[in-house]
Amino acid sequence: MIHDLLNRNNGLATARPFKEFRKDLAKEVSSMFYPGPFFYYVVSLHNLDIVYCSESISRFHNVSAQTVTTEDLLNLVHPASVNDVLLSEEIKIDFFSKQLQLGNVFDYKYSETMLFKHKDGDYRVFLRQGFALSLGEDGKLEDVLHFHFDISHLAKEVKRNISFLSRSGKKSFLNIPIKKGSIIELSNNVFTSKELEVIRYFADGLTARAVAEKLNISEATVKKHRENLLSKSGFSNTTALVAYCIRNGIIH
Repeated sequence: MIHDLLNRNNGLATARPFKEFRKDLAKEVSSMFYPGPFFYYVVSLHNLDIVYCSESISRFHNVSAQTVTTEDLLNLVHPASVNDVLLSEEIKIDFFSKQLQLGNVFDYKYSETMLFKHKDGDYRVFLRQGFALSLGEDGKLEDVLHFHFDISHLAKEVKRNISFLSRSGKKSFLNIPIKKGSIIELSNNVFTSKELEVIRYFADGLTARAVAEKLNISEATVKKHRENLLSKSGFSNTTALVAYCIRNGIIH
């Protein structure tokens, strides 16, 4: 499988000597929203080597942070999800290639759920998120920072879709089916930046009136945003919408 993934990189990555990531990692890790316990690692797209991994990986899997490989992580994926991993990589390459052309590669992170084997022997639902950490001198995507969050307390099954979430208030692309031939139209927009702000405040437990005060808009406008959010997402109530957004890393 590792060779399949390398072949699907389509020349996105470029070779370079390993450099120190700790300064960038500290900033990026502290900026994340944590829906559950997690570990993180950096992958070089030149050869798919893991060039850094957090020690916390040992809380979840019987592997060492110093010696873990991409192959080790792929071997932990549930057998029924192996093909989804390959298809997901194709979709990511397609999306980030387009964003590279537009100069927006650092503005997005991917978000998906997968079943991974826990060191206790059972398979658990993990939320996987990742984003570009660096580009090479030739402008090609070089290093990617990945997070694995154990959300088995929130979800018992995986969804066969992937989302690309804006980290800067731009358009987000939600629930792209993980299947052959999935194409992401960059003109699509699911939630606006203002709607995402409203969701975050609802997740904090604020009422519509309190959200209106925070955003300096009318309560009626907040309720209209909530109505649009429920209509777009297909949920019937705010609680279900917020739970979904947390599980899928849409709010952070």
